[in-house]
Amino acid sequence: MKTLSGHTSTIRALVFLNDTNRIISASRDTTIRVWNIANGECTDVLTAHTGTIRSLALSRAGDLLLSGSHDGTACLWRVLNDGAVLVYTLHGHEGAIYCVGFAESAGTQILTGGADTFVRIWDPEDGCVFLTTEADKY
Repeated sequence: MKTLSGHTSTIRALVFLNDTNRIISASRDTTIRVWNIANGECTDVLTAHTGTIRSLALSRAGDLLLSGSHDGTACLWRVLNDGAVLVYTLHGHEGAIYCVGFAESAGTQILTGGADTFVRIWDPEDGCVFLTTEADKY
């Protein structure tokens, strides 16, 4: 059994990459780590958030990663062989982002939901919001 050591606080989200040899973890320590599960090695540390990272989502193709944070931002990452690079930091929520996802039935769209009760749909090509809707507060 391998122990994956590196985060300095609790892990809040996990995703398996499509190759099943790597996982990505997100933590209260504000970092995202890419792990090789065969050898237990951390191959990359992603550092764009300033608050607890609450959620992760992987695109169907496995080439894009989305993270949502207590700092009110979502980050879109391009997944590489040994890690990931930041594509956009998405600003728009007032308060924590609790859930993120991809809608891929008609192209790819980014979804975020936050403590501000809004759901936002973003265009991954330019990082702009093209739909905002408020959830029922009750």
